[in-house]
Amino acid sequence: MLTWNVYVSNFNTGKMELYNIFNHWAFYDDCVKAKKRFKDDQEGFAKEVRSSLMYYFWSKCEWEVVLQHWPSGEYYNMRKVFTMEEMYHDLKYPEDKLLGSDRRFEVHIFPEHNRFRDKKIDVYEQVMNNWDIFIDWLWDHRSELKARK
Repeated sequence: MLTWNVYVSNFNTGKMELYNIFNHWAFYDDCVKAKKRFKDDQEGFAKEVRSSLMYYFWSKCEWEVVLQHWPSGEYYNMRKVFTMEEMYHDLKYPEDKLLGSDRRFEVHIFPEHNRFRDKKIDVYEQVMNNWDIFIDWLWDHRSELKARK
């Protein structure tokens, strides 16, 4: 059996899991049809498979996962100490934020100010990241694409 794994989110367990895209019956059946239709035309086969991949897996929440920079945003929700010279003149902080006689300020840095952003990707994008490898591999293994009973 053909296997090409991607990451998906399991809503029941709340965990990321590997999913073989050929377990998606409609996508698999489209690949079988593309094999029959484009017996000796890899370019046509690739176009058909890509179209099917896009139809079933592109921009649908059930096929999306969120990638997060490590360490995650919570790591950046930390305190940083600035000197008076580092502070902008128009920012105002309560006196209880003053630390010691050298007038240092304690400021929280939140993830939304962080240059690292979460990125949402779907199965389509995961496969497209390795499209050339994927389609060459699938073309070489097209003999394993057989109609399901």
